[in-house]
Amino acid sequence: MRQDFLPTGRVQYFPLCDFEGDRFTSKLTGETFQVEARKAMVDCTFLKTTVPKTHTPNFTMDDGIRFMPLNDLPTITDAPDGFVVIGGGKTGLDACLWLLLNGVSPDDIRWVVSRDAWWLDRENTQATVDFFDQTMGTQAAMMESVGEAESMEDMFDRLEACGYFLRLHEERPTMFHGATISRAEREEIRKIRGVIRKGHVTHIGSNEIQLVEGNVPTTPNTVHVDCSASALQQLEDRLVFDGNVITPQMIRPYQPVFSAALTAHVELNFDDTAKKNMLCNPVALPDADSDFIRFTSTGFMNQYLWSQEPKVRDWMDDNRLAGPAAMMRDVSPDDKEKMDVIKRMRRAGPAAIGKLNEFKERYGLS
Repeated sequence: MRQDFLPTGRVQYFPLCDFEGDRFTSKLTGETFQVEARKAMVDCTFLKTTVPKTHTPNFTMDDGIRFMPLNDLPTITDAPDGFVVIGGGKTGLDACLWLLLNGVSPDDIRWVVSRDAWWLDRENTQATVDFFDQTMGTQAAMMESVGEAESMEDMFDRLEACGYFLRLHEERPTMFHGATISRAEREEIRKIRGVIRKGHVTHIGSNEIQLVEGNVPTTPNTVHVDCSASALQQLEDRLVFDGNVITPQMIRPYQPVFSAALTAHVELNFDDTAKKNMLCNPVALPDADSDFIRFTSTGFMNQYLWSQEPKVRDWMDDNRLAGPAAMMRDVSPDDKEKMDVIKRMRRAGPAAIGKLNEFKERYGLS
């Protein structure tokens, strides 16, 4: 901000303010500023971000409980009786890994997991040519698995078998947030045997943690680590382009930064609002496992539409954020192994899209 944007003379910066639609107010001075958008207002507040450090947990607790967000773990000076990590997503997993890395015995960690999750193997998400076989090969296997699936359950079984999805434990996952994990991390986390699967926490007492499906003991000297915040929240559907308001959202699965860049490119190169929204169809954030179907289907359809529009296709071919497009562009026609992977993707794509659309209708996910 201070090195690049402000020196241009075209940007004004108002930190520590509350945004209120067409005005914003300074938290420090109380001064209110009126906003008048000459062309468009870019509303980046739509996808609400919460972090454990600032969010309010949706459960109660007795006074005197040792309770902290994971950010405060390095401030501990007195060894507790043990740790209870609350939250079964990526933040909770990272908190558990941090404790293990810093010498805490797995037997002194309990992990509250209200829902088990499907995880992406981090090895398959590296968008460089060195990882072509893992990244693009797994993408091809994903398309083939989806296209050959006979049911949603069969689809997830196939996606796990081909290495697209990982699970931490034997329990059948019902959550999907698009989070990544390495296989080495998975082996570490499996050392923790005290996984609590009794639903969400409702209250933490001095000697007992109450959950929706039962209670578990605790002690006054146990550290309870809050990892229950949702990184992103999407409470409604909204168009990216609506009148003079632009609401950036994810338009390619797993890639918010690329999505923002492509949205800006579309805004600069197209005038028709309907056309802009067609090219920037939001990929709704996933929560349940079934959301993978709509999430992936919309991503495939967007990719097809971009490939049919020269202004978008040419931009993607030369954009460092495009990732897979750049990897495929650099493949030599003489590289038979990589070309075979690309051919698999092209063959499997139509069947995968068709099956996802079929599942959307069959399971009422439209």
